[in-house]
Amino acid sequence: MPGSLRALVAEDQALLRAGLVRILKAGDIDIVAAVDNAEALATALARDDFDIAIVDVRLPPTFTTEGVEAVVRARSVRPDLPVLVLSQYVEPLYARELLAARTGAVGYLLKDRVIDVDGFVAAVRQVAGGGTVLDPEVVAGLVSSRPLDRLADRERQVLTLMAEGRSNAAIAGRLYVSEKAVDKHINSIFTKLDLLPAPDDNRRVLAVLAWLNAG
Repeated sequence: MPGSLRALVAEDQALLRAGLVRILKAGDIDIVAAVDNAEALATALARDDFDIAIVDVRLPPTFTTEGVEAVVRARSVRPDLPVLVLSQYVEPLYARELLAARTGAVGYLLKDRVIDVDGFVAAVRQVAGGGTVLDPEVVAGLVSSRPLDRLADRERQVLTLMAEGRSNAAIAGRLYVSEKAVDKHINSIFTKLDLLPAPDDNRRVLAVLAWLNAG
């Protein structure tokens, strides 16, 4: 369909790769390429006919960091390239590496999340649209390894849910508080992270990135 979302998929496991392609197509997302190794991924990333790259962290030949390294290189040429990374395990280091440039939309999900088909397709669309989606388990790993002394406990909870891509209404529902209370916590987070007034959507992303990249 003209104007529909177009995706590039890189996954070395044949069954999962086929499953991803099938799920995305069922969600009205076109597949421009589906590759299974780092060399093929590098070639595919040089194309200009896709809107989002969905990439496994580990690809042949060494199954270490080929996927992440390929998208980081691609972003040196196309900084705003939306990338959704899939990983078998929680590997916060790779999430930080992608977030370090502070440009382009980023998603980082565990492969188990693909089982939730609707949620996965929604995450792909959110990242392609400029959003940030992080797996709750990845967020938890980042939280435990970052200094958060400036934030109160409730603010940490709110920022964690923001990192997962949740709206104010969803955060309020999860924490059993009012949306007004969530707004108050978010404004406090912006203040403590020294984020100057700007469109809220931009500051939400900046807040998450500032937190995850904090030294």
